[in-house]
Amino acid sequence: MSLADDFTNGFAQGFSIVGKGFLGRHYKEGMYDPFILLGAFIGLFVGAVLFIKGLKEHMKMRRIEDTPTSKIGSIAMGYVEVAGKVANGSETLKSPLTGKDCMYYRDIVEERKIDMRGRSTGWYGISDAEASVPFYVKDETGSVLVEPNGACVELASFRERENNKKDDGFGQIVDRRHTVYTLEEGDTVFLHGEAGIKGGENVIKKGRECFFISDRPEKKILKEGRRDVFLCVYGGAATTLAALAVILYYLRMI
Repeated sequence: MSLADDFTNGFAQGFSIVGKGFLGRHYKEGMYDPFILLGAFIGLFVGAVLFIKGLKEHMKMRRIEDTPTSKIGSIAMGYVEVAGKVANGSETLKSPLTGKDCMYYRDIVEERKIDMRGRSTGWYGISDAEASVPFYVKDETGSVLVEPNGACVELASFRERENNKKDDGFGQIVDRRHTVYTLEEGDTVFLHGEAGIKGGENVIKKGRECFFISDRPEKKILKEGRRDVFLCVYGGAATTLAALAVILYYLRMI
């Protein structure tokens, strides 16, 4: 799943808080309105977090871009990139919704409430469960064991979704949905991680640098990653500066 949505939502929320705090409140000259200052400090925090995320994403994109993609049969020890098809390891997981075999799943549970007039709150997270087991990745030259613990797994689209609605007894409908992302046998994946030897066979696992697994091709990862970096770095910087300007103005420091 792409990080672009997280970056965009964080920027929008932070900017909205600052904007509402500065423009949506009216106060008399000389009066203290804590809402404005609180909104600005929240915007400052959100902007700083986005900026730092953007720098981390930039470093990850540079590592991926600077590392050539290798054939599995000729990978060297150290940080490598490979692409191939997923194959079962010694054990599998069951998808939370369908019970299908998989090597990785992420189950996101969200809720929203709908009142009698049909007005709805936004979706908000209830739980976010993730599980994985070792699996193999194969290409035409060989196979390599992948130990996905600690990996940043980004899947482009969910495999399963289920909605359940019920009355909470207070005139509201609670709408709950499960969204499940899975890696299954036969899926095409791109990996960036540290190659080593374990039990006499090659294995790719988490090292000191980033460990990344995706079902998107490298070109698309880099394209979307650069967009995420732009949104985060420039959006975060803009939010931080706007919030700082509000704080300084409100405290009459400028």
